[in-house]
Amino acid sequence: MKPGDLVKIRKFEDITYIGIYLGPSKRFDEIKQPYQARFILSTGIIHDIDLGNRLVWNFEVIGEKR
Repeated sequence: MKPGDLVKIRKFEDITYIGIYLGPSKRFDEIKQPYQARFILSTGIIHDIDLGNRLVWNFEVIGEKR
């Protein structure tokens, strides 16, 4: 997955988002572990996701940036 790819993101099994992968994310709080990915969703909201938690989050690249 590269920045700019169009991605389908699933939370659990019933909530699905379509968004664009922006790259890794960093929190403002240096003590906490950074998120693994930042997406801009089709609603225009930027959302940070911990993709390491496969029980909650799953993703599929549906369009690659050229």
